[in-house]
Amino acid sequence: MSQQASDPKNIKTAVEFILESEREYVFQIPRSENVIFLMTGGIDSSIGAELCLLKWGVTLFPIYILRGATAQKQELAAVQSVLTYLKSKYGSRVRDLFTINSTVPPREVKGQLSRERVIKHGHPLRNSIMQSLAVQYGAMLNDKGTPVRTVLVASVASDFFPGSREVDLVINTLYTCSNMGEWDWQINSPMLTGNLLGKEKRLRKIDLIKWGIQNRFPFNITRTCTKHSDNACGICEECKERRDTFAQAGITDPIAYS
Repeated sequence: MSQQASDPKNIKTAVEFILESEREYVFQIPRSENVIFLMTGGIDSSIGAELCLLKWGVTLFPIYILRGATAQKQELAAVQSVLTYLKSKYGSRVRDLFTINSTVPPREVKGQLSRERVIKHGHPLRNSIMQSLAVQYGAMLNDKGTPVRTVLVASVASDFFPGSREVDLVINTLYTCSNMGEWDWQINSPMLTGNLLGKEKRLRKIDLIKWGIQNRFPFNITRTCTKHSDNACGICEECKERRDTFAQAGITDPIAYS
């Protein structure tokens, strides 16, 4: 069952009005603050994390959700490699990785979802569930005396799935604040709101790749492929997007493909 969707811009405006009414802002750049960053081992979260460390001076509390992904082993290894690299540059501002074991979507559901649905919309509520888990980690940190109010994800302007857009992140911010009864929480992507690279506000994957090349980021330690193989398959949708974006940037992708 489906209905014609409302304009996301209208929804975003309405939600932003509520947030501004309650706390006088929608999103505040967390300069020199503690932030939780959802890591995947891919280019977007890896470069995004470094940009936040470099441009905003944050202290990074990385989290990875052991969600039952096909390439979970390879993703986790990539996350750990990226964090080792970031710690070598930013020291104690990169904290140890926190993992949560929570299958998203549940195994009982995942295998029964239609391929058409997954291709068109992604796994239902996957991103919002992972963001909620990150907020729960943040609540734990707060209770232990480490203040945090910001959960960052790695959505980029070229993402199109529902759940990855700025409107969805603003909605999740409102949902979190209302359900927690704490109105300082914010969930967003620095690539969509943070003006990380000067005049370009909404960053695309190609912008991150170009920045990474200019700043000698080790792309070979990142993981994009969703298949369970040591080398990237080169043919899944994620690999295709990665290869196409490197080609558009006029840069050779340094990882090995099967």
